[in-house]
Amino acid sequence: MTFQTPSKNILILIKGAGDLASGAAYRLKRSGFPLIMTELPAPPWSAGRSALAKPSTAAKPKSRG
Repeated sequence: MTFQTPSKNILILIKGAGDLASGAAYRLKRSGFPLIMTELPAPPWSAGRSALAKPSTAAKPKSRG
């Protein structure tokens, strides 16, 4: 199996810099690809807040019986 060096005409843009994106960027960079990662200054929502949020009362479940 032969490996070629990455083309110098390619630039990879990764939107987001979370755990998955960081892992992908790490492997791509080690393989020789030039890349740019973007991230918002603050996340638009917090996973912690949504995990602890009260359930919506807009749609009540129907009981069977």
